[in-house]
Amino acid sequence: MNKRTLFTLITILVLAGIAACVIFIYYIPYQKEYALYKDTFMPKQKMQDDFDYVWDFVENGYPFKNVCIRAGTDLKIIKEEYTNRLHEPKNEFEYYLFYLGLFNKITKEKQVGHLNIYDMSSVHPVTKNVQNTRLYDNDAEVRQFYEKAFMCLNDVSGIHINKLEALLKKYNVNLPIEDSDREKNDESMLISKIIKEKKIAYIGIKSFSPYNKAEYINRLCNMLKSFEGYEHLIIDVCENIGGDKYIWSKYLVSPIIKESGELYTKIAYDSENEYFKKYESNFLQRKMGQSGNLESFQFAGQNKEDKDLFDSIINYGFGIHPGDNDTNFTINFTGRIWLLINGKTQSAADRFAYFAKGKKGNAEPFATLVGENTGGIGLNLLSSRLYLKLPESNMLIQSNMTYGLNPDGSCHDEFGTAPDIYNLPGKDALETCLEEIRKLGERTNF
Repeated sequence: MNKRTLFTLITILVLAGIAACVIFIYYIPYQKEYALYKDTFMPKQKMQDDFDYVWDFVENGYPFKNVCIRAGTDLKIIKEEYTNRLHEPKNEFEYYLFYLGLFNKITKEKQVGHLNIYDMSSVHPVTKNVQNTRLYDNDAEVRQFYEKAFMCLNDVSGIHINKLEALLKKYNVNLPIEDSDREKNDESMLISKIIKEKKIAYIGIKSFSPYNKAEYINRLCNMLKSFEGYEHLIIDVCENIGGDKYIWSKYLVSPIIKESGELYTKIAYDSENEYFKKYESNFLQRKMGQSGNLESFQFAGQNKEDKDLFDSIINYGFGIHPGDNDTNFTINFTGRIWLLINGKTQSAADRFAYFAKGKKGNAEPFATLVGENTGGIGLNLLSSRLYLKLPESNMLIQSNMTYGLNPDGSCHDEFGTAPDIYNLPGKDALETCLEEIRKLGERTNF
């Protein structure tokens, strides 16, 4: 073999080796990636752009990041896991479930700071517009995303309920599939019973989010009226995850109180945070409250590191006045009120508990709280949330941007509202409450 032939052969072998390396390094991984993403509803890069946007908010904008970390959340592991799962969502509904599962994992299913996806159940049933976001209520791109998500949900529900259950398991979410009979759902939200005639009455309130608000309020008012002469009224908001705060303030508290009451709390925030600036400019269209001195306010030992996340604090409060509702509804109730709470009492229901426990000037607290610490998320300027539109999918995510504090400086979303009386060993809140009533000298037969 002459030198020229040998050189040619070596050149061919080198080029073949280079080609093999290129195939091995670039083409095979490309083929694997293509196989992973070929059935997704968006290209990989767009899904990655959305994910990067969400993660930037979690790491640099979310005020409750440290709260979640203290609860055991490992953000690095979660980010890696969900980066590797980006190929899984095949349509808008699965995309919704993907991020719902992600946020559940970050908050350990407690929705700390209301971190979540904009809830599909809050979409207008006819127009499919999102509601109460101010900025996106009439956004066509957002509406299109949720319309498609509903179409995909309908495709897998009904006769394909097993497929839907498999999807919920896949993304590790518990999405309640509500009965289509909304009147039936509303009816189940309010339960009343007489425990002891003319002595002890009970109202169980599972939600402050009725579909037919007028009918719900009418039923609630009638229940209260029927118990007007009772010595004890037990209001149960265990497992009530919230809704409209005006329901409890205007139709539970206002009809009963004889003089005005007020709720006060301190709320911290970072005025320089880029996401807070979006929140402030787009959503906060009212004065937040009188500014306080952040430096002089002491955070509790458990969350003292969080103080460095904020540069401002406000004194926030709102008042409730007798008969302050659209029907001027009042009742002459002079008995004692008990409020049952637990860890699933959240958002508007938690705010109710916080108000009910506090002393109102010279008046006694509205109720005696019995049970376990609430789940919190009721003091972060409840009616104002930041909504962010993801850059590629147009799905909305949400979060509070203000950080509610308990009087002792602890984070309210971390510790919630403490009861006045904790559950007795082996007893739930209702059983404990009835035992306390017995101790007060009630001679009743149960």
